[in-house]
Amino acid sequence: MNKKPFYQIEEEQEKELFENSIIFFDTSSILDMYYFTEENLLELKDKLFDLLKGRLLLTYQTEFEFLKNREKVKLKPIDSYNNLIKKINGNNDSGHVEKIQDIIKLIETNFNNELKGQFKTLQEKVSINNKHPSLKDVNFSDFEIQVKSFEEQIDNFKTNFDLFKKDIIEKIELQKEIIANSDVDRITPLLEEYFNIMQEPTLDEINSYILEGEFRYNNDIPPGYLDKNEKVGFQKYGDLIIWKEILRHAKQLNKDIILVVNDVKEDWWYYDNKKAKVSPRYELLKEFKDFTNNKFWMYEMKDFLYKANKYIPTSITPETIKDIVAISEMNSINSVTHQNILITANRQDEEPSRIDRLERVALFYSKNISEINIYSLHDHKGILTVSWSKEPSNIEKKTIALAWMNENELEGHIEHVILE
Repeated sequence: MNKKPFYQIEEEQEKELFENSIIFFDTSSILDMYYFTEENLLELKDKLFDLLKGRLLLTYQTEFEFLKNREKVKLKPIDSYNNLIKKINGNNDSGHVEKIQDIIKLIETNFNNELKGQFKTLQEKVSINNKHPSLKDVNFSDFEIQVKSFEEQIDNFKTNFDLFKKDIIEKIELQKEIIANSDVDRITPLLEEYFNIMQEPTLDEINSYILEGEFRYNNDIPPGYLDKNEKVGFQKYGDLIIWKEILRHAKQLNKDIILVVNDVKEDWWYYDNKKAKVSPRYELLKEFKDFTNNKFWMYEMKDFLYKANKYIPTSITPETIKDIVAISEMNSINSVTHQNILITANRQDEEPSRIDRLERVALFYSKNISEINIYSLHDHKGILTVSWSKEPSNIEKKTIALAWMNENELEGHIEHVILE
C-alpha cells in the first residue's frame, strides 16, 4: 500500500530511467538551445551528449518542426538584447537601460521641484524675525553649498550615464549584428552528431493520428489540444504526432522513455491550484503505461540536467544549469505566445478573456500576413499596443486594425511601437 500511484515516480524508478531509457527531445527543447552560450553548448556536448550517445532520439516530426523554425529562432536572441534597452509592455524583465534613465530623471525632477523648493520655503519661513516660527543662527549657507554640490553630482552622473548608455548600446548593436550576419548554425551539427532520427511516418499513419486527434482535441485529451485554434493543417496535430511516434517506438523496442520538453502548456503538464507544475498529464502516463507496459516521464531541460547530475555520472556545472534556468524563465515569463508573438494583458490572470482575444488577433494577422513582423501584443484596458520588429506596412497596420475591430474595439485604440 506504500507504493506510489502511476502518476508519481519513485526515486529508484527515476534512477533506472536515467540509466537505461531512450531519451527523446521535443522541438521546443532543441530550439531553445539557440539561446545557450558557446560555453553552455560545449559543456552539454562534452559532459552529457557524449555520455548519452546512442540513446538520444528525435521523431521525424520534431526534426521537421526544427528545420522549419530554426532560421527564425536563430535570430530570437536579438530580442533579448533589445529587451536590455527598450521597455516592452507587459514584460517587467525588460528595458533596464531605459528604467535607469527614468530613475535619473525622477531624481532630477524631485531635486528641482521638491528638495530645492522645500529648502527655499524652509529658509523663508524661519527667517522672518517678527513672526513665528523664527529661528536664529541657522547656518543655511553651508547646507546651500551641499545642495549645490549635490546638483553638480547629479549633472556629472547624468553625463557619465549618457557615456555608459552610448557604450552599452554600441556593444549590444555589435552583438546583434554578429548574430544576424552569422552563417554558423551551432545546433544542427550537434543534432546530426548525437541524435538518431526516427523514420518518417507514412501518410496513412499520419491520417490515422489526425482522425484520432479530432476526437482527442474536441475532448481536451493531451497532448496538443491547445494548438487546435492556433495552427493549420497537419501542424495543429504536431504534438500528437510526436507523442504517437514515441509510443510506437517504445512499444517496438520495449523500452522506457524520457521526454525532454520545454513546452510548459497545460496540454502536456498537470498543474496544481497554485499553478505549480506537478507532473506530466495523467492521461499521458496512463496511455503510455497501458500501450507499452513500460515507464515514461517528462522533464524540462533544466530539470533534466539536474536529474542527470544526480543519477548518472555527468558533471554539468551549477553555472550552466543556472544559465539554462534563466533562459527557461525568460522564454515563459508571464506570457502566452501565438505564432511566436508575445501576448500579454493587463489583469490577464483575473480576466483570461483578454488573452483569448489577443490570440484571435494574432491568428487573424498570421493568416493574412505571410511573414510575421510582430514581436508582441499587449492589451491595457482596451488599448492595444503592437510592438513591431520592423516598420510595418500599411497593409499590416490595417490587418491589425480590422482584427481589433472584430473584437468590438475601436480602431483608434491601437498604439504602434517599432523595436528596430
